[in-house]
Amino acid sequence: MTKKVEITMMNDGQLSIDGQCKPAGNIHIEEYVDNDLVGGSYATYENVVETLKDFFKEEQNDPNGLPLNFTNKYHTEDK
Repeated sequence: MTKKVEITMMNDGQLSIDGQCKPAGNIHIEEYVDNDLVGGSYATYENVVETLKDFFKEEQNDPNGLPLNFTNKYHTEDK
């Protein structure tokens, strides 16, 4: 299993990926496992290291290679 991230620095005032909300930080992180997008988050300079450590730490995985506590952070429930 290969884990990697793509980090994009956002401009001040730039909206989050949904185009409507202000992000929680100006560092946009997309998380990939075996080249599949599995999640993402926003970070600040103060918490970016901890955010990356959380993703890269060794975890127990399900048979598909995804962490047992996997949640798709881009998924939204229809209301």
